[in-house]
Amino acid sequence: MPDALQLAVDPYLLCLPNPCHSLDQIEGFVNALLGWSEMLHRRDTCVLVSDSARIALLDDGEYPYPHRLRELLRKHSCEIADHETICRLAQSLVERTPSLEESYGVNAVLLDEKKTQVEPSVMVDRLKNKTRSAFIEMLVIVSVKQQAMASSMCTQTIIASVMGDSDSETDVSDIHLNSEVHEWSWIDKERHPLPAFPAVVAASMPVATSHDALLQQLGVWEVWDNAKNEEAAIDAINLCIEEIVASGVRQQRERFQLGARFLESARHWGFGSRSDYARLLIETCARIVLDVPKNTIEEFLEAGSATRQRRRDDGALGFRTHLTKKGAGFRLMLWRLPDRMIEFANVGDKDELIIL
Repeated sequence: MPDALQLAVDPYLLCLPNPCHSLDQIEGFVNALLGWSEMLHRRDTCVLVSDSARIALLDDGEYPYPHRLRELLRKHSCEIADHETICRLAQSLVERTPSLEESYGVNAVLLDEKKTQVEPSVMVDRLKNKTRSAFIEMLVIVSVKQQAMASSMCTQTIIASVMGDSDSETDVSDIHLNSEVHEWSWIDKERHPLPAFPAVVAASMPVATSHDALLQQLGVWEVWDNAKNEEAAIDAINLCIEEIVASGVRQQRERFQLGARFLESARHWGFGSRSDYARLLIETCARIVLDVPKNTIEEFLEAGSATRQRRRDDGALGFRTHLTKKGAGFRLMLWRLPDRMIEFANVGDKDELIIL
């Protein structure tokens, strides 16, 4: 993913469905927490939660929710995660450090909510009073920095959100904010230029309503991020798989993993930094997982043997397939484990046909 991708958490992500009439609603809440919680452990992502939003969730009675959560799980026989796991996921988001305000260096903001508009309005209307105000303040902080740094290469902040059942007909890819800011104070030093107050703030911020939506918004090349880490590479392959399935290819996929030398070899041969090579490698892996390979998959034979296939100590069998047939003639090497798992081993050229 792009360096230092920033996600600002919409507090609605932490609100239990209310009212909750079905198993689908509570499962949707849990799945959203599970999906976004994956981002907390990524080295290439900065997840920020507003301090004001944390306090507002407590004041509005939205968090914590042990008794109500237990009741909902029991009432709807929800089995995808237990109470303790869900509470731990929510807590891991609520207790993020640094907070959004600390990360942006902001101590306090005074704005005129009567002169504030957020579109689509559902993004704020579904929140209780204090949480709504805290969310709007968060959007203002992000917007003011965005306006101030518009000409620089600073990282764009994406709003990490979720759509509830009642919001499902609303198409949200951006939040549009118009507000009037009257005062602004820093925690210590000034982080970026400020307009003369009172100042009108008008900005649009990208929204991702799920982890998968975030990946789709970034695109395969951005997610691949020069083959820097395994999580991003797996996300890029999975995103490509979804694109191929959406084009009409049958959805029959195998499990896969990356070998210890896969990314190192990809970078060595230019498949990290060259977008054309990277896309070719990612699509080749995706098509192998879907059992619709781009090129023929052949057995990787033992050196000096015309018939004996390479076998690893754990019983995995070696295979190879062409990535390019012209020029360097690059190939992708892979293992098929005894449990049918595919392990993408390494990239090599025709003169260095080695499986790692």
